[in-house]
Amino acid sequence: MLDKGLDKAQWLEEIRSVRTGWENLLNEIRPERLLEPGAEGSWSVKDVLAHITYWDEVAARYLEGALKGERPAKSKYSGLDTDEYNEALYQDNKDRSLDDLLQWSARTHERVISAVEQLSEEDLANANLYPWLNGTPLREIVEGNGYGHMSEHTNDVRAWLEGKATDQATV
Repeated sequence: MLDKGLDKAQWLEEIRSVRTGWENLLNEIRPERLLEPGAEGSWSVKDVLAHITYWDEVAARYLEGALKGERPAKSKYSGLDTDEYNEALYQDNKDRSLDDLLQWSARTHERVISAVEQLSEEDLANANLYPWLNGTPLREIVEGNGYGHMSEHTNDVRAWLEGKATDQATV
């Protein structure tokens, strides 16, 4: 059993469901509004998309590393605190087109799904299986950096869209 008492098939369904909710939200927003600052702090929805996708890619790299039995390469942002990390990530992606980010996001999600499908429940749940994770099971990496993180931002963007946004961003 994985997190929340789910087996792998149920967990994959939860990951897909969160992703579908994010995609449905994006489809509700007029394209020009996706570029409008203020969805989360000064970020546009496009900026939030880049942020979410980057962190989903972190999960994908850890999963793919587990499949190869190798520690994933460190991020170029390693050593930065969270705010510096997110700012550097924003700077690196702010000029990318929305279409490019959407394609990156879709590819990254497929990488996560593919890797989860290939790993066993034991691979995903065992906190001591991968020494480079320092006692953190892969499922927590996937939730914290992937679909759980996406769910938080989906809620934040929905609040903005409904006019209930706060000045606080969940980054």
